[in-house]
Amino acid sequence: MTQSNFFVAAKSAFCAAFLVAVFLHATGYIVPEDRGVLTFFVEFLVIGSGFIAYSYFHLARQFLRSAESGSQSSSASVTENQRFLHKDLSYLPLFGEVMAKHIESANTETERGSLKIMQVLDALYKLSGSLLERLNKNVQEAQSIKEIQAERLFADQELLRQMSEYIAAKSAQVHKDHDRIEEVLQQVKGLTGLTGLIRNIAKQTNLLALNASIEAARAGDAGRGFAVVADEVRTLSQETESATAAIDRAIIAVSDTVSNNLVSVLAGDHTQDEMQKVTEVSTSLQAILQDFSELNNYVELLSQESKEAMTFIHNGIVEALGNMQFQDISRQQLESVQHLFDELIVHFRQLSEQLNDSPGEPIVLEPLEVLLESHREKYVMRQQQENHNGVVGKPTNKDEQPAIELF
Repeated sequence: MTQSNFFVAAKSAFCAAFLVAVFLHATGYIVPEDRGVLTFFVEFLVIGSGFIAYSYFHLARQFLRSAESGSQSSSASVTENQRFLHKDLSYLPLFGEVMAKHIESANTETERGSLKIMQVLDALYKLSGSLLERLNKNVQEAQSIKEIQAERLFADQELLRQMSEYIAAKSAQVHKDHDRIEEVLQQVKGLTGLTGLIRNIAKQTNLLALNASIEAARAGDAGRGFAVVADEVRTLSQETESATAAIDRAIIAVSDTVSNNLVSVLAGDHTQDEMQKVTEVSTSLQAILQDFSELNNYVELLSQESKEAMTFIHNGIVEALGNMQFQDISRQQLESVQHLFDELIVHFRQLSEQLNDSPGEPIVLEPLEVLLESHREKYVMRQQQENHNGVVGKPTNKDEQPAIELF
């Protein structure tokens, strides 16, 4: 088996690993949608290194078998092959270190990116929690304000009802007062008839006094005393006439004053305008109260919808934080692969040293089977146990490890 044949086999194995990894990624068997291209690259390296290691062991086993038989190879050829195997084995640890370094770098980058995402999500989680708490407080305050405003609206509606009743009562009272004043005016105007009667009596008394004076003059000295009485009666009649005229003027003045002032106040346009304005104010207040009630309902609805939206965002962030567990799973699995590479590197380094230092002596190393079995005890997840036991053909106890160990 020549060195060129080995590299051809290794290259073929690596290409086959790439095709297998691409197929498994496309079918979603290895790489779920939420793990990304970076994890696919890491698993491709793992599968590729596995194919290369398998190819190398297959070639090495064929070489050792041919070396043991000795029937088909000369001593010089065996020595040359041993020298080639020793040299090639000396590069295998270096190859493993390179692969392990790639895995470590990929794990570091994945962890760094996940940490940044978790930091952003954590900041959003705290902010959404603060906003949600504030919205809850605002909803409670809005509810309290709504209750207070409902009481005020009820009181204002009661006040408007009383105002409407007052307007109706005031209008009825105005009409009653108008009728009463009209009645008083009619009674006042009725006094002019009495003054006319008094005036007629005064005129007749004046005529009687004049006749008495004439008769007293005819009687001579015997009628002088009666003439004095007649003069006094005539004077009193004239004064009565003057008083009656004054009363007529006063009655007319009072009637005019009441008609021009009180009646106009009670039944005029001024009172009607005031009542119209009061009615308009009442109507406007009712419209304002209705608008305020609708605004209050709108604010309550807006607060409730904002609370529901923020609750949805908050729960989504919590769910996203929970889904970030895949990073812990990937990290633990990559660490297991890295530990396997480290042990494999140490194993082949020791094998190379023994072949170099003591080529004729028996190899004193723990077999890879023992190392692989000891590594199974270091798993921290049940999935790792299932993967390992599935490859080596052993059953898995469901209670051996937890489903995932978070850090």
